[in-house]
Amino acid sequence: MADAVLALNQVLRSGETLEVDEKPKQEDANGDSSSSVQVTCFTDLADDFTLHFQIIRLPNQIYAWIGCNSSKLGRLYGAAPTRPSNSVSVSSILGGVSDNTGSGIARRLVLKTGLNVIVACNIPKNSPMLEANAEKKLVEKLISLGFVDGIYSGVSTPVYGYNATYKADWGDLYLYNSLEKFVSMASFVNEQDGVARFISDAPPTHYKLKIQLFSLLVKNAVEKYESAEFEAGGYKWKLVLYPNGNKSKNVRDHISLYLTLADTSSLPLGWEVYAVVRLFLLDQSKDNYLTVQDAIGKESYFHELKLECGFDHFVPLKEFNDASNGYLVEDKCVFGTEIFVTKEKGRVKSECLSMVKDTCSVKHLWKIQNFSKLKAERHESEVFSAGGQKWKIWLYPKGLSYLKGSHLSIFLNLADFTPDSKVYADYTFRIVDQLQAKHITFKDDHCFTDSSGWGTHIFVTCSHFNDPGNGYLVKDICLVEAENFVSMASFVDEQDGVARFISDAPPTHYKLKIQLFSLLVENAVEKYESAEFEAGGYKWRLVLYPNGNKSKNVKDHISLYLTLANTSSLPLGWEVYAVFRLFLLDQSKDNYLTIQDATGKESHFHELKLECGFDHFVPLKEFNDASNGYLVEDKCVFGTEVFVTKERGRVKAECLSMVKDTCSVKHVWKIENFSKLSAEFCFSEVFSAGGQKWKIKLYPNGFSHQKGSHLSLYLALADFTPYSKIYTDYTLRLLDQLQAKHIVFKTDHCFTAASNDWGWPSFVSLSYLNDPGNGCLVKDICLVEAEVNVWGCQGSTTN
Repeated sequence: MADAVLALNQVLRSGETLEVDEKPKQEDANGDSSSSVQVTCFTDLADDFTLHFQIIRLPNQIYAWIGCNSSKLGRLYGAAPTRPSNSVSVSSILGGVSDNTGSGIARRLVLKTGLNVIVACNIPKNSPMLEANAEKKLVEKLISLGFVDGIYSGVSTPVYGYNATYKADWGDLYLYNSLEKFVSMASFVNEQDGVARFISDAPPTHYKLKIQLFSLLVKNAVEKYESAEFEAGGYKWKLVLYPNGNKSKNVRDHISLYLTLADTSSLPLGWEVYAVVRLFLLDQSKDNYLTVQDAIGKESYFHELKLECGFDHFVPLKEFNDASNGYLVEDKCVFGTEIFVTKEKGRVKSECLSMVKDTCSVKHLWKIQNFSKLKAERHESEVFSAGGQKWKIWLYPKGLSYLKGSHLSIFLNLADFTPDSKVYADYTFRIVDQLQAKHITFKDDHCFTDSSGWGTHIFVTCSHFNDPGNGYLVKDICLVEAENFVSMASFVDEQDGVARFISDAPPTHYKLKIQLFSLLVENAVEKYESAEFEAGGYKWRLVLYPNGNKSKNVKDHISLYLTLANTSSLPLGWEVYAVFRLFLLDQSKDNYLTIQDATGKESHFHELKLECGFDHFVPLKEFNDASNGYLVEDKCVFGTEVFVTKERGRVKAECLSMVKDTCSVKHVWKIENFSKLSAEFCFSEVFSAGGQKWKIKLYPNGFSHQKGSHLSLYLALADFTPYSKIYTDYTLRLLDQLQAKHIVFKTDHCFTAASNDWGWPSFVSLSYLNDPGNGCLVKDICLVEAEVNVWGCQGSTTN
């Protein structure tokens, strides 16, 4: 392969095709020993960027490199088709200096070619249009070379999403993965109009529009359909659908879908709303959603002269009507949307915080008779009072939503809700065990803003609930208990752009406890600075003005700030953006007054602005009032948490140390009395390879979902250096002691702190292992061999 490696270092010349001859070291799985490797290099321009491409075509594999304005390798990804689900598995092989989305390109190339694919790519992060253009040019070149069928015609590119447990098959590599939720950003359907289309397993957050007998809209020439109003982000909205396309914009052969602001008459003069909008279309076959949004996540701008935003060409009618896509099934379809308001003008919110002075929990017992005869989907308890509010319990005896038929679901609801108010409550649900008092308990806290309720879909499984021995149903009677503790209502004041609320969670990063606080005031201490602490990779201090910051004319308040400390080591021109919160402990209730920017806006720290915070953190009168719990026995506790979101002038790098003269090391592990192994797993003795210490890890009765059916086998690091990565090729063999027909699995892996062992749950079936004729067990002795080759080590540094 040396000549092929040299080909990677050829000077990129536009349109050049090289033929590199190579004598393969072994035949492929089909016995093909072809000795020709085709290497193609070309350069193109896209969006004012110079893109360099290199393609190497091997018998069953394509290697592609995409360089953006440089010859840096970028990250290296391997992708392969998987069986039996016909999906794709992708693995990061080698990290690089550019954080990019080459894994998505690798995945889609496998879907287009059916071959194993290696992709290196240094396209900058958050450049979706550039990525789409680069992928398009790469695929067009692959088509012209005959490597791919001509599927990239026009502007339409397939989108793919997966949600499955699958078996990855790449040569001798067998992996088992469970993807609970996987969202794949596919190539953009139309790069010119800046629209991104991708598949999402997550349903729309704010609204769904289900249409039955959709064909009648088309047949009856209904030009436009408007949904009912719904609320999101404090505003009223509607979905507007053009089933035959928006004729006023000359749209043909497409469905047009828009979001419009409704009922704007109550908004003040000069109002403006900025929102990130996503529109959805349900694929009923795969139970996931085609999701359409602005390609770079740009906000949509709504104002008095522009109430509507959306997509003229939401989906082609031909694609929508194709039954195989699952969008229109039995003449039914489901659209949806989610809206995240990011900025608004002309609205000032002010709320009153009403603390509940004498709080106490209230218990309510709901006795449900003839439980097995309940027919309705939902049952409601009688109304009961707690904390000055009226409540009801909602019970779904056969479950709700996706857990229908498997679990009992339960929710707490406000029975009499006052609009525009918020009620904070801690609550506990119990299903009473009437036999042994082993009750099922669910506890949570929630801010109730409407009558929709809050609870759990998976309170208890139906099988566990119905088991007579568990005591939840006795004489067909079920007892449900709710215990409520109402704590407070919403934010104190948002008029000055500051949000104040109560949190049970303590500050994440730092606490400042002050004893004999009164002495700071009495001794006229103007300012107190805390010790340094670290958060987000930087040093910080809390700065407290116990009598208020006089330089800003603050009176009758405590002022509290966060300041960057020890900035001398930071490079010239540094900038740090961070979201932070400041805390004050209520020692009576053991929770925290928490203060932050009302919109969650980042604070900008730089050389001329080292400090951010709140001049009027808390009034001194309120702070000194013993009933508030802030100052108890002359002690108080402040705190902060800091989340760095963006930085400039700091470069994170990694050092990859390649092993020049690699050599594989073999180690044979002799396991005697194999049939008497009783532990779930066992380790071999430690052995050395490539300057690292290793162990073989064996599960004699299998691991995870292969337990009881297979032997599981892994290679593990015995002595790991934190913050490093060890790149290896390795082979594990179960030796056949009779006929030398060994069971062999080979792979490569990057060992890290989070992934310090790697192998195969289904290395060999137990039935095969225990068959005397197969030679895996002879005289109750098993021989396992590991062959390890370390070819690189990587450590992290920060410049």
